[in-house]
Amino acid sequence: MHSTHRVGRILNTFRNNPTLGGFGSENDTSSSNENDRLAGAPPSFPPVVSPASAPLPDKRSRDDGDSTAVPEAVSGETSFPNNTSSTDAFPQILKELVDNAVDACAAACPSRRRRVRAVIEPFGGGDSVGGGTECEDCGGNSKYLRITVSDNGIGMRSVDSCVDFFRSSKQQSPRSGNGNGTAGRYGIGLTLCIVHSVSHIYPVTITSSVLSRPNWEVSTYVADFESDVVRSTSRRFVPKGSNESGTTVSVVVSSDSRRAMEGQWARVAEYLGRYQLSVAFSRRGGGGTVCSLEVLAPTFSRVPLFVRAPGEEEEKEEEIRKMMKMEEVEKIENKQIDVEEEDDGAYWNDWTGEDQNDNNGDDDDNDDHTHDDMQNFYDEKYEKDKHELSVRTTIAKAAQAYLRRDVHVENVAWSEWDLFPERRRTRSRSLRSIPKLELAVIAYGTCLEEREEDDREEDECNHEQYLAQFEGENDCIEEDDENSIHSQLSDDIGHLSQRHRYQNKSPENTDTELDLVRLVNGIPLLDSAEAAACGLVRGITSVPSAAVWRRFGLEVSERPSLESGRRVPSYLVRDSANIAPFFRGGAHQRADMSDDRDRQRHRPVGLRMSRILLIVNVSADPASLPLPTLSKGRVPMNHGPIARAWTSALADGLKKLQSHSPGLLLTGKELMRTQRECIYIPALAEALAGVLGKCKDLRTEVTEHLMMSPDTDTEGDDEAKMENNNNVFDIDIFSPIIQKRLLLALEKPVKEKKGKQTNKRQKKQPTVDRVDIDGMIEMDDGCNLHCDCENKSENKSENKSENKSENK
Repeated sequence: MHSTHRVGRILNTFRNNPTLGGFGSENDTSSSNENDRLAGAPPSFPPVVSPASAPLPDKRSRDDGDSTAVPEAVSGETSFPNNTSSTDAFPQILKELVDNAVDACAAACPSRRRRVRAVIEPFGGGDSVGGGTECEDCGGNSKYLRITVSDNGIGMRSVDSCVDFFRSSKQQSPRSGNGNGTAGRYGIGLTLCIVHSVSHIYPVTITSSVLSRPNWEVSTYVADFESDVVRSTSRRFVPKGSNESGTTVSVVVSSDSRRAMEGQWARVAEYLGRYQLSVAFSRRGGGGTVCSLEVLAPTFSRVPLFVRAPGEEEEKEEEIRKMMKMEEVEKIENKQIDVEEEDDGAYWNDWTGEDQNDNNGDDDDNDDHTHDDMQNFYDEKYEKDKHELSVRTTIAKAAQAYLRRDVHVENVAWSEWDLFPERRRTRSRSLRSIPKLELAVIAYGTCLEEREEDDREEDECNHEQYLAQFEGENDCIEEDDENSIHSQLSDDIGHLSQRHRYQNKSPENTDTELDLVRLVNGIPLLDSAEAAACGLVRGITSVPSAAVWRRFGLEVSERPSLESGRRVPSYLVRDSANIAPFFRGGAHQRADMSDDRDRQRHRPVGLRMSRILLIVNVSADPASLPLPTLSKGRVPMNHGPIARAWTSALADGLKKLQSHSPGLLLTGKELMRTQRECIYIPALAEALAGVLGKCKDLRTEVTEHLMMSPDTDTEGDDEAKMENNNNVFDIDIFSPIIQKRLLLALEKPVKEKKGKQTNKRQKKQPTVDRVDIDGMIEMDDGCNLHCDCENKSENKSENKSENKSENK
């Protein structure tokens, strides 16, 4: 039963260079020394493979599966930080095994209840082969951790072939039930798990079988580095049920200190939590999690990590959404307007008072469309809007489970673009096989009202702390004096809190954070140092993407350092240089409790939304995925189709988010108006002030006019400055005053236009009503205009009747 699989010198190459496979730094992390390698000794059988104690896949199998099995695929991205600790193998091995299990469940029959379970527990305490036992109470004193990953997926036909290098079923065509595979394509993941484990002490145990076979195949494997082979040391068969299939892999890794393992567990837990987002991409044939995931790690966490797959309840909800009426869909989707065209028209109307979008001529193009064509157009639009609403609802639920915060559908935008659009036209391939890039933009966080409430609570707390300093000093003060001092202190605290919050703004108040989650065929990638060279990570701050962000008044920059416990790439989002001066002028201050909702929306991005989450999913066949490294932790930076699709999806996603929730992003009209008030008007005011400085007579006349203007909003300090500097001209004094007058002049036509519209409406009313109203007003002065008007109308009617009789 002993077999040997020769792979040349590959074992030692990957062992001496762990970064090639993403398992750590270029140090020996697989074993302690040469004396501990006892590959030739017969190993003990770990308890997990015992039929009496092992949770074999048959305990979770319920329905029939697919009998057309292929070898278990090796998948997943294998990036990893450059650390020298042996604990580097722990998160990477768990990631590889979970990805394999998820892909095996995706290849199984869709009618089955597919599950993946991972158990992480301390194991063994001895240093000799066969001396390890399960340790329940050792906790941090255990030298090893046992990772057991089980699934009830399709199973392996040949376990020996799956532990060989470069043997993967991912190169084949997409299988039933899964439009694409995972990120794996090289067939080295499972073998590297054996290489970087302590298989020389505790061999790796694999229990697997396909649906058509009557027995479970239980095999153990060790990595013999001296002979440079992966060797099978034992094999036996255990009976199973007729409707059972799946795989169980048990790997033992070394553990260093308790603190180091807890840090690695935090990274693993955060990564496995991203499978909540993978559920959103599992229903459209683009990969994703189609099975439930349960992770038990009692040593690190008392609460298990559980990801629920799309089940019957979600399918029923999806059927209900398909039966929604068009009116219900339009409540959310009717806001999707062409922002660019409408904003251009509004901008033109704002400057000239004319409506550029009005079509005064006769449009005969509509006559060319028949009733059937229009009906087909609206039917296609309805189906498209309904599908997009369903996708956004699914993404909102997945993001809510991942973030553990409320996520509203209105704050979710979804965009999908083909990486190679020409393939759709030139090749007769299925839509699933065409590489696509999906982007989900999610805005979440504390709303504006909650932020204002938090500020009020903070002011009250500061108020109490400030008054506590004067409790002992105010005992001998009279009551009236005490009330006056109390009110004075309250005013002082209010001014101090406003100065602290608005004048000394911290980036937390004016900026927001953006997190990026990368998926390949719906499977999350384990972020590492290699992610810094990823085309998607760099694409957010690239030149084309920066132009897209500026179209919405935003700028994105990389964060100087990652937060502790967070492994996803993070960025800082702030208002652009053209918009920031407008917000610093005071329009965004939370102390302004105006009822104008538009004024409250004109605030910095840090007040409009607390945080942004970007989810990018590249969906393609594994053979066509552009993964340039063996660790598969990034996509190339200069890949033209991905770069073009990324920029287009980002622009489309932000545009849809703006239409779904207008309060989050500034519209084109608001940006143009802000640009006018922040750039053009100050420049014009400074130019006019410079012209006035060259003509003394004109400067004197303009100064007197500004001081005598009835609608002057200048403060007393400005007027005093103009009086004191009447002979000495200063551009810095006159420029702000002229700027204020220009702003007032731009606001005046709007008021006059509204007055003209009201006059037109009054003119459209019947003349009798106007005469009666005028008559009633004149009666207060003692005039009988109303009666005179009636007498005049009677005289006119009599004269007309007399003329008619004479003519006859």
